[in-house]
Amino acid sequence: MTMKYKVVQQLFPTALIVLILFGAGGGTYYAYRVYGGDIAYYFYEQNTKHLSDFDTHKNYLRDAFRAIHKNPKDAQNYVDLGATQYGIQDYKNAEKNYLKALELTPTASVVFWNVSHLYIQTKEYDKAEKYAKLAIERVPDKPLGYEALGELYNYYLPAKQSELPKLYKTAYEKTRQSIFLLLEGGYYRDHSEPRKAVTAYQTWIALNPHEQNRSAVEAEIKQLEEKK
Repeated sequence: MTMKYKVVQQLFPTALIVLILFGAGGGTYYAYRVYGGDIAYYFYEQNTKHLSDFDTHKNYLRDAFRAIHKNPKDAQNYVDLGATQYGIQDYKNAEKNYLKALELTPTASVVFWNVSHLYIQTKEYDKAEKYAKLAIERVPDKPLGYEALGELYNYYLPAKQSELPKLYKTAYEKTRQSIFLLLEGGYYRDHSEPRKAVTAYQTWIALNPHEQNRSAVEAEIKQLEEKK
């Protein structure tokens, strides 16, 4: 190792050392081609290392930047980076990378779910609703869009709770996921409509005769029938 390298190493990460030693021109291009992910991570770190839990996530962040540099057309790399940025509360950049992933895979329901929850976190509920609905529109046979919209209406937009029964009914019809029958039943139970709740629960039981929590649902039905 040369003295020049030893001195520079104290000041810069490996990626930038390569740029300094190779200089401008073709050497710089080579350095970027090989170490571009590390360079991107270095500059990102300078702006975000003050954020909560950065040290816990920094290795994951570095790996994600490297993966994107290596394969910039792989949507999962942007999802991984966005999820890690979400973990350190860097919501602006997490949003950017989630949306980039959607550009590459416009029918990935899990990415819509991530985007919707990011906007819930930032209290941009109109955007959260938009992306949950986009998930339902583009991939109506997958449950995540319905789940995201249901959570939004149930906990964050109470004025739209009345839309939940229709949402759950449609979700079950399109996805055949019986969890939506339980959600429908729960809605009617909590809104003093025991007959409709019992109907939803009984349909669930017929579809899931061997589920472990069947007894709990049957007990719920018994209580509701007493209220009819």
